[in-house]
Amino acid sequence: MKKKMLVLILGILLTGCGSAQPSGSGSVPEDQTQVTEQVPSGEAQSGGETSAAEASVQPEAGDASEGASSGEDAQAAGAEEEAQAADPDTVGKELADRILTASGADESSLHMLTVSDYDRDGDYEAFAVVGETDEEMGSLTGAVWFAGDPEAAPEKLTEGEFWFHRSETGEEVIPLIRFDAGRDFFYIADWYVTSAPIELWSVRGDAPNLYFAGLSLGSWDPDGDLELVADGYDMIWDKEMEMFIGHTWKPYYFHYVPEDDAILAYKMHPITAEEVKEKVGRDLVAEIEAAGYTVGEMLYHENGIVHVNYTIETDTDITYCNVNFDTRTKQFLSFEGTSDDWSPEETGFGGSYSPED
Repeated sequence: MKKKMLVLILGILLTGCGSAQPSGSGSVPEDQTQVTEQVPSGEAQSGGETSAAEASVQPEAGDASEGASSGEDAQAAGAEEEAQAADPDTVGKELADRILTASGADESSLHMLTVSDYDRDGDYEAFAVVGETDEEMGSLTGAVWFAGDPEAAPEKLTEGEFWFHRSETGEEVIPLIRFDAGRDFFYIADWYVTSAPIELWSVRGDAPNLYFAGLSLGSWDPDGDLELVADGYDMIWDKEMEMFIGHTWKPYYFHYVPEDDAILAYKMHPITAEEVKEKVGRDLVAEIEAAGYTVGEMLYHENGIVHVNYTIETDTDITYCNVNFDTRTKQFLSFEGTSDDWSPEETGFGGSYSPED
C-alpha cells in the first residue's frame, strides 16, 4: 500500500528505546505529493473569441449558407466556453483573482493555491494562504482563504503561522489530499519547531468545512487511510526530578469514511500475549521479556497494527518503549521506517500507547 509522505517533522535525537532522529523539515520530494498546478493571478484574456451573444446574431434574410455558418459558429463557441468553464486552470485563475480582491492583497502574497473539485460535484473550489513567507524558517504567516460558489463572497477561515515547503525544483508544495472515494482535502499545518498540528478542510454543501484539527500529518493513502502523529514528553521518568523527559512522536491511525462523511480513528483495544503471538506469528512478548525488559499493556489498532509497550528500568530512571508490528505487511514499524525484526536500537516510537488515546 503506497503512502505519500507530506509532513516531515523536525527531528530531535532520542535516547533510550528506539533512538531515532525523524527526517528534517526540508521540502517534500515532488513525486510524493499530489500537486494541482498553481495558476497565477492576472488579467483575464480578451479578444480572439466569439461570445455567445455575438454568435447568436441572426443573418440577413435570404442568405441560407450564412445562417448555417452562424449556427455552427454558435455551437462551436458554446462548446469552447463550456470547455473553458470546466478547465481547472481557467477556474483556478478566476478563484485566485476573487481571493486577492477580497483580501486586498497583491499576487505575490498568494501562496499554496489549491484548486480541486473537493466534494466531487463537478464544481471547482480553491483554498489558499494570503501572507508572507520566511524561506529560511520554512514558515508562512497569513490567513487561509476559501473561494467557491460564484454567488458567494470568498471567506477568510483562519490566521496563523504555518509550515511552508518547496519541492526540489523550487515550486511550492500544494497541500492536497486526494482519496479515491469520497472527497479531496486541503491541509494546513501550524508552525512549531518539533510538531505541525494540522487542520483538514474540504467542501460540504458548497461551503468550506473543517473535518479535523490537531496532531501532525505523517502520511496518507489514496484508499482513505491517514497516519497522524501525536507528540509528547513521555519517554523517560526521571526518578530524582520526579518528572517525564524525552520527546516522543507516536503515530495514530485514522480513515475517511464516506458513509459518515467523517475522518474517524481506527479503534484500539487491549489484547493478550497469546493474541500478540497469533497476530505477529512469533512469541514477541517472550522475546521482549527474555531481553530483560518488563512488558506493559498490549494493544491492537483495528487497521492491523499491534503495539507492545515495555519499560527499561535503572536506578535513576524508567524508559518507556514500544514494539509495533503491521500485520498487513509483516513489518516492524519505527522512526527509521520498517524492518524485518525488532530491537531497542532500531524500532519503536518511544513512550507508551494507551487504549484511552
